[in-house]
Amino acid sequence: MSKHKILSFILFATILSGCAAASTVQKTEQLAPGMPYEDVVQLLGKPKSSQFVDDMWVLKYSLHENRKGWVPYYLVFDKDRKRLASWYADQEEYQRIQRMQAIRPTLQRGRGGVRY
Repeated sequence: MSKHKILSFILFATILSGCAAASTVQKTEQLAPGMPYEDVVQLLGKPKSSQFVDDMWVLKYSLHENRKGWVPYYLVFDKDRKRLASWYADQEEYQRIQRMQAIRPTLQRGRGGVRY
């Protein structure tokens, strides 16, 4: 294979991987109050989980944000009409996840070591 073909392949692979890692958080810019549940799922995919809280239906997503990673997002729907009422990123949960990931290697090294 010639150098030109190899370089072209590497460039193509780099561009393709950049597209795959695109921020899914940007898709939230297309959300609008009153949006039907089906349209939200078509835009963001299936939620990670869902639960009913009072008269609201809350969906949880993990959306990728460039230079930050996976951020928990909650989308709140009217339970009866299945229309989007609000959405938000849970920054406190994101920070807790980051702290746990930071100490996980320390916890794993501690296994089998000194017991307290």
